[in-house]
Amino acid sequence: MVNSKEILEKTGLKNIKTLTRWYQKGIIPPPHVGTHPSGHGKIAYWQDWVLDFCVKIIDLRKLGYSTSEAALVLNYEKTREELEAIKKKPRVSEILAQKKVLLKGGRSVSLLDVFLVLIIDELKNLVTEKTIRNALATKFNQQNSLDLALEYLDAGFNPVLMFDGFNLGIYPDFVLSHLLSHKPAEGKSNVVLSLLKPLNRAYSLLGKEFKTGSLAYPTPKIRIRQGDVMVEYDLAFAGTNGFKLIRESAKTIGVAETEDKLGKKPK
Repeated sequence: MVNSKEILEKTGLKNIKTLTRWYQKGIIPPPHVGTHPSGHGKIAYWQDWVLDFCVKIIDLRKLGYSTSEAALVLNYEKTREELEAIKKKPRVSEILAQKKVLLKGGRSVSLLDVFLVLIIDELKNLVTEKTIRNALATKFNQQNSLDLALEYLDAGFNPVLMFDGFNLGIYPDFVLSHLLSHKPAEGKSNVVLSLLKPLNRAYSLLGKEFKTGSLAYPTPKIRIRQGDVMVEYDLAFAGTNGFKLIRESAKTIGVAETEDKLGKKPK
């Protein structure tokens, strides 16, 4: 961690108010306020990379860039470097495919096979048709879906698989309702499977601690078109239907689009 005094000394900035303006504008992250090194009073602390970032901003300003332009340039470079690092990093599925597990009888399988088998095994409770399960397994493997599911888990999202017999997608759980309501698939049925259980089983078999629980939850709200306006309600998960609208929470959020605005002819 570096404090505001160190940043001012290294950059030549004269006033702490400059750093305050920068984090208020989102140019640098907000600081952590802690005890002054002297033990008396408070001082702002930032992560070490912020010092180098500020130095580079000052250097670009000397070349004629504004502070905002300099920050954009540096953020672009930082993002590009991160993307390049991600490209060089092997996929989780590639690592799992290289690691073998010895079964009884002397036969060995890859860890990737273990994950895939447990996911397909979970599907047997949903899909009795073997050809559909095989098609799903092929798509899952070809699209590196396991990598995406594990990325969502690391980000704190619960991954869910959705398959319509041809297209397969992996989504955070809270995205599914939006997909199904905004893009209804006419005449299509979807297999929907939460991947938490099979991934949990796979990790348990490997003796690994599994990260459970989501950091992101869907907000229980619904929007209903009422005449020419769109009204938003909070939801409560109760009642004979499993949910009910909280009428007291109703608020108008805007004018509803008519069918002609959506490019359709009114009846």
